[in-house]
Amino acid sequence: MGFRSIRRRPGRFALTAVGVALGVGVLFAVLITNSTIDEGMDRFVRTTDTPMIEMSAAGGYETDMPAAVLGQAAALPGVVDVTGGTGVGVHIPNAPDDKEGLFLYGGLLRNGSASPPKRKREGSDIITRGRDAADDKDEVVLSEAVASQMHASRGSSVEFVAPTGRIRLRVVGITVRRDGRPHDDRSAATSYPTARRLVGRGEVVNFGTIRLASGTDAAQWIADHGAAFGAAVQLTSSGVFADAFRDVIGSGKAALGGLAGVALFVSGFMIFLTLSMNVAEAAAVHGTMRAVGASRGQIRRTVLTDALALVLLSTPAGLVFGLLAANLTIRLTRAAYGLPSLTMTVRPISAVVALLVGVGVTLAAAMVPAQRAAAVAPVVAIRGAGDERPGAGRLWIAGLAAIVAGFVVVFASSQKRVDVGSSFILFGAVLVVPAIMGPIAGVAGLLTRRLARGVGTVGVLHLRKEPRRSAYTLALVMVVLAMVFATGAVHLSLRRNLTSALARQFPADLAVYGAGRLDAPLRETIATTPGVDATTPLWFTRTYQRTPTAANVDLMVLDAPTFFAVQSVAWREGSDRAARAALTRGGAVAIPDGTSRRQRVHRGDTISLDTSSGAREFVVAGVYVSSQSRSPVLVGAGDGTRLFGVEVPTAIAATVKPGFRVDAVKTAIERRAPGLVFVRSTSAQKADYLRGQTQFFNLVYALVLIALIMGMLGVTNTLAMAVLRRTREIGVLRAVGTERRQLRRMALVEAMTLGLTGLALAIPLGVVLSVTVLQTVTRTLGTAVEYIFPWPMFAVIGPIAVLAAALSAVVPGRHAARVDPARVLRFD
Repeated sequence: MGFRSIRRRPGRFALTAVGVALGVGVLFAVLITNSTIDEGMDRFVRTTDTPMIEMSAAGGYETDMPAAVLGQAAALPGVVDVTGGTGVGVHIPNAPDDKEGLFLYGGLLRNGSASPPKRKREGSDIITRGRDAADDKDEVVLSEAVASQMHASRGSSVEFVAPTGRIRLRVVGITVRRDGRPHDDRSAATSYPTARRLVGRGEVVNFGTIRLASGTDAAQWIADHGAAFGAAVQLTSSGVFADAFRDVIGSGKAALGGLAGVALFVSGFMIFLTLSMNVAEAAAVHGTMRAVGASRGQIRRTVLTDALALVLLSTPAGLVFGLLAANLTIRLTRAAYGLPSLTMTVRPISAVVALLVGVGVTLAAAMVPAQRAAAVAPVVAIRGAGDERPGAGRLWIAGLAAIVAGFVVVFASSQKRVDVGSSFILFGAVLVVPAIMGPIAGVAGLLTRRLARGVGTVGVLHLRKEPRRSAYTLALVMVVLAMVFATGAVHLSLRRNLTSALARQFPADLAVYGAGRLDAPLRETIATTPGVDATTPLWFTRTYQRTPTAANVDLMVLDAPTFFAVQSVAWREGSDRAARAALTRGGAVAIPDGTSRRQRVHRGDTISLDTSSGAREFVVAGVYVSSQSRSPVLVGAGDGTRLFGVEVPTAIAATVKPGFRVDAVKTAIERRAPGLVFVRSTSAQKADYLRGQTQFFNLVYALVLIALIMGMLGVTNTLAMAVLRRTREIGVLRAVGTERRQLRRMALVEAMTLGLTGLALAIPLGVVLSVTVLQTVTRTLGTAVEYIFPWPMFAVIGPIAVLAAALSAVVPGRHAARVDPARVLRFD
């Protein structure tokens, strides 16, 4: 019986099958993408089989360490090997701004006493075609991207502009990815003697990595052996940076999972609507079966057979679609997060999970129609009545309770339960729709019924005649449009907050970085360049926080008088004037609001930081607003020099005088200091950061678009079923003179009424969902994100609702126009 109903209504079930395939496909694509991200991150942070410790100079990123510390580290117990070296920024002559810079480094290797782990080769490992640079020759190994840019191959000669002048190096190797994807790294390797000569300093290194034996606890190793290096060297477990990166990636994975859930929700809705209409049409058949002895369980199984047939027929297509979609999502994820080692990872368990979840959602969606079919008395079912009950029912009470519970979970529970709260709100909103759709649809109908004089009123009345079924379809429209609105709201809010954060991170028109060292004469050259209005130096380093929470923290050391003259900071607690005075005086810091929220530290409290003279307490002079998870603690230049050992600035921020063009001043600085600096327009740097966020949301919008298509299929399916259900009514309308085009317009009126009503309900629901998503971001990353009401989204979501409704009405309108009155009324 179940398969027979599918053959009898192939068009109806085909539309539903497409929706199911899209839902299963989105879930499969998300599972593949998340698996790929996990494996790519393992390769990216190199934590798959061995713990790593990063070594850096305590005096900031531009400070050197004696090369002897590499051998000192290698002699300690539990060390497999130590790599380190020194490097310098070089220019590629006549290259565009975004490709002119290259980090040229020379490495050293010191072997330890521990046995190396047996590490399985990964498909995306970087390999070298050729050999490494020899110590006694000027040779270089380029990445594939740089070699292509410079039209270089093994054996050719390339020229760079270094701080010490021009240098020519012979290419002896090219690094490529084993999996065949482009290797776009912007660095090159030479020998340590060559790099040291270009740097112009003695036996020093400015980076180092300690590889420990498998199973070693990196934190405990640092606690046991960190004192051996003294205060001049900082040791940081690579797991610290991996964990922070995983937090950021985890938010993206959670967002993809949520969108997959919405897609499954929509596909389940379509199954529910299709089977509900099928049960209504087959009421007489089910009644006859009950009259001749069929049990309620057999009736239920008949309906569930339809559902299982749907999911089994559509799942193969869904898995194929998921593979294609995963290829796109992985490309967008690679671009958004800068993970070049992402290679599609398809685990069999992902296909099994997609199949099982698809079956589960299908059976859950089919249970209510199956139970309705089994519960109707045989006499009532034979008459074909009893499916549509009048009124909105009492489920709206449970819906309100679910919404209230969702808000409680979102704003009063731990971060792990915030997504559950959003699900409660979404589910509750669906249950409330039948109770509120009548008045809203009536108002929308005042506008839409004008599209078809006379019969338009009939279309609106039909929606109100069957409030539950119409409400379920309306809920589908509402959920999809709410997702579009919420995605736009979250995007605009995060973009505005990121823009604000970038304004603090890049506080001027130009950022100047040294190819070598930004010493005092070079800083004077920059400050006196025509067109430069003001400059301020910035130092970046790291330290360890002892209280109130133990953690590694980043420090940005700034010269308070000049910094605040260039840049105003957005404060949650404090002001520019108070922070400038406190940081100039010393013994004070300013912390990001993420740190303030996580550690419950406020202005006037103290935190303890490790300094060159031991742990020391600093007064919190202010709490500044930040939308980044690892924003730095701000320290004054006096404390930075005296307590944290910073020497040469990492960067110089410069403002441009009115009347001068930023690009012209940039060129003037580069000409006055050829080969010595890299000058970047802060607007270009901000655009790079914003581009990464936009690329991630392109992925989100792509998945939301799929949900929108599924919603359109659901509305089309429902309206087509409504036309079939009202065939005799349409026949009467045709018999009394209604034209075919009027019937097409009547279907358009119904679709437009659903679209406008869904739009009216989607906006408040979208606001609620976007607020809960931003709350999730705040809980996950520990940052405050100011909510920006997305007024521009009205110009997007309105046309989308109208266009989707118009397209959804095409097929039902054609079916209604083709009804033959003589055939459907021949028995009257």
